[in-house]
Amino acid sequence: EGQIARLIRILPLLKLEDLARAILQEKSPLLVFGLINCFLQQAIDEKSLNNNSLQWAAELPHHSLFQEKVLETDFTQAARQALTFLCELSYIESRLQKGFQRQNEIAPLLDWYKSSGSYRLELAHARARSALRVIEPEELREELKKYLKEVRERIHGFLEDVDLNLSDLIKKDQKGFFTHPRLSTNVLRDLVLRASREPSDKTRLWILIFDGMRLDTWEEVVKKALSSLLEVSEEKLYLCPLPSYTDIARTSLLAGRLPSEWEDYQGKYTSDHNILASRLFGLGREEGKRKLRIVVGSETDYG
Repeated sequence: EGQIARLIRILPLLKLEDLARAILQEKSPLLVFGLINCFLQQAIDEKSLNNNSLQWAAELPHHSLFQEKVLETDFTQAARQALTFLCELSYIESRLQKGFQRQNEIAPLLDWYKSSGSYRLELAHARARSALRVIEPEELREELKKYLKEVRERIHGFLEDVDLNLSDLIKKDQKGFFTHPRLSTNVLRDLVLRASREPSDKTRLWILIFDGMRLDTWEEVVKKALSSLLEVSEEKLYLCPLPSYTDIARTSLLAGRLPSEWEDYQGKYTSDHNILASRLFGLGREEGKRKLRIVVGSETDYG
């Protein structure tokens, strides 16, 4: 009864900024859930669900329901999902509001894409859609579905502009693209050879390649898991050779060369990973067999 009474006192605060402030300060899952639904209904009614009305939600990842151990009630998970919905909407609207300025070079474009967090837009939208299921009532949920559909179209338009910028830069200098410093054929040169990272009698150098992994999956899941086991240092985006067929991309990375330059010790064409990597590291055939071990597998190999 105490929580319901507090909810009744708070709900007449019709201004969005008042509701936002109450959401940030409230700790009760029931009240948080109710306030968020009121905020969303008010924003939909006023047609003001946008970056301006959602800027405050950037603080929600630090909300007490995420940071503290709270008593689990029937509304705890629903409140967290509703908070997540607002968090992701705030991120999307903020990123889209900042816009995209075309770049004149490939490297600055890659660096901007990583630093701006634009790679998270589609993931944020998917998370918002998943969290939407807890929003009540159904009429509000249906209105928010329409809003998310419009947001998805804006995201696709935004990312298409980025893709077209990259495509134009490659077309402008196709020959230069295949010798570009940010081509993945330079990954091992940059991160191993030039950084003087070499195995010793007591340590081994491990190179893990995850084929087809999205950048948001790396940042949100895999990187966090590996950070407890390995040191994650320099991060930089590279482009794989075209066509971006998995075997070509992976072998080019290990060889440090394009397919036309894949040669064994006799100068004959080969796609053998061990031989190509041994040559990249300046190892002889027998030395490469002793010091290198390349294991290639796919998820189907491990059930």
